[in-house]
Amino acid sequence: TFLELAKELDMREDVFGNAKIVAIGDLTAETIREEGMKVDWVAEKSTFEDVLKEIKERA
Repeated sequence: TFLELAKELDMREDVFGNAKIVAIGDLTAETIREEGMKVDWVAEKSTFEDVLKEIKERA
């Protein structure tokens, strides 16, 4: 996966350093946290359109 490759190349900070991370659902949030990354928020709804709306509202 993209995350695994970034980790393998020791580039996670370069790739995700200033990024806001949105998880879609609690299970995804937990998986991201297990990778040692911070989840900025968990989306309330799981459709791509709804996630984009949340991003726009929080920007």
